Amino acid sequence: MPKKLKAFVFTVAVLVILAGAYVAFRSRGTEQGSFVTAPAYRGDITTIIAASGSIEPIRLVSVGAQVSGRVVGLHVQLGQQVTEGQRIAEIDSMPQMNAVQRNQAALNALQAQRERAKVVLKQTESAFRRQGDIVAGKAGTRQDYEAAEAAYGIAQTDIAALDAQIEGATVNVRNARTELTYTQITAPIGGTVVAIVTKQGQTVISSQIAPTIVRLADLGTMSVKARVSEADIGRLKPGMSVLLSTLAQPNRRYETTLKTIDPAPDQIAIEANASTQAGGANASSTENPAVYFNARFEIANADGALKPLMTALVSFILEEAKDAVLVPAAAVERTGPRQGRLRILGQDGRPEERSVRTGLSNGAQLQVLEGVAPGEVVIIADPRDGASFANSRKRS
Repeated sequence: MPKKLKAFVFTVAVLVILAGAYVAFRSRGTEQGSFVTAPAYRGDITTIIAASGSIEPIRLVSVGAQVSGRVVGLHVQLGQQVTEGQRIAEIDSMPQMNAVQRNQAALNALQAQRERAKVVLKQTESAFRRQGDIVAGKAGTRQDYEAAEAAYGIAQTDIAALDAQIEGATVNVRNARTELTYTQITAPIGGTVVAIVTKQGQTVISSQIAPTIVRLADLGTMSVKARVSEADIGRLKPGMSVLLSTLAQPNRRYETTLKTIDPAPDQIAIEANASTQAGGANASSTENPAVYFNARFEIANADGALKPLMTALVSFILEEAKDAVLVPAAAVERTGPRQGRLRILGQDGRPEERSVRTGLSNGAQLQVLEGVAPGEVVIIADPRDGASFANSRKRS
């Protein structure tokens, strides 16, 4: 036999032997349980509605100036803790002090005029009484009596007019003193200085809207507004459990309960505001954007880890089961409501198909109520095609 032919025959024989060994290995591996598996175990499972939202202080106050003037003193720093009534800033009070003195001087002048008018009133009253006695004795004229009576009446009127002017001047003094107190800006609430809007030396003008000096926030309790789609909002109820985490601390979870659900989406307020700015014209969009409702709740923030405007990662707990028997969801083929089937790897390494009654599922794990015991090995996938049991059954 030629050498080339011998080499060819030898090569073919080797390939046949290798192919046979591979087939035998695959067959033996399958029989011995060469599957992707996982044990059934006991654990907790929850079904949730996931949402995101924003974290805000439960109280956020803009502290503004009610008078115009130059800021001559700023007595707080960013991040400082303040108490209610603590002085925040001071505006140049000279114009207000001058107004108090000017109005007080006007009041004093009116009060002096009233004292003089009282003397005149007393004199005219005496003259009027004398003329009455004279006329009664028929020693005087009727004309003198009427003149004395008129003078007395005018004096009384002058007193009444001065009393009214004094009352108005007193109000002016009171208002001027109130304006003077407005130059001392104090904290309306206790909290943290989260923003300083106006710098010392800057001039503020309060003609229509009070200009903001600083913003204070109570960070002890935070309010969360989570955006929930219209498809899920009907499944939420006030009082249900809520879990929250943040991008800054993804492994830290806060637990609370849902407080309220807004009766309407934000679009209503946005469209109403746009319509107002447009002079009453219909400002609604012709498009149909996704509709979201706000679900609101509060979180205690004793250590200050939650910051204003952080992104909230929210999970609304729909159902939960403790110490349940759990298996991978990919291992179960659904056959009906709360029904399914899966394969168990037996002691002999061979698969055994079972029907099971199922419970909660979070997408990754599935609760098994009947049909599987903790510790039993569940077949997830067959390595021959890489498919999960559920998917392979669907294809077949």
